Amino acid sequence: MDTGEATILIIGMGRVGTGAYRVLEQARPGKVLGIELNDDRAADLRNQGFNVEVADATDTDFWNMVHQAKSIEEMIILAMPNHMSNVYAAERIQASDVDCKVVAIAKHETEVDGLSKMGIPSFNLYREAGEGLAGEALNQLGLKNQ
Repeated sequence: MDTGEATILIIGMGRVGTGAYRVLEQARPGKVLGIELNDDRAADLRNQGFNVEVADATDTDFWNMVHQAKSIEEMIILAMPNHMSNVYAAERIQASDVDCKVVAIAKHETEVDGLSKMGIPSFNLYREAGEGLAGEALNQLGLKNQ
């Protein structure tokens, strides 16, 4: 797999992954590559201007290719909807000696704890969404979010 000039890899290009892609692409133009398992979804994203490759991030050979590419040096974001897929990918990253920061999504505190024990910082989707929703509610009420 040719990672081109990408130094940031986003695994899982659903709503969370595409949102992360948009923000990171603005900060690091031309340095972001999305990985999507579904061919049709990847084609649709490419038509929208996303830099996306089709690959299976739960495949050990994928991580060997990433390690050999040597361009992914900044960050890998694990944004797959299945927690165990993110855990498996994190294990493959650690086993392949890919040298970069890794961040993952989680839906429950037990998932956050498990990733933390692996040394992987995570973003709790539900907690963060709830806090964001409450912040917006406070704004609508004219109250400051502390």
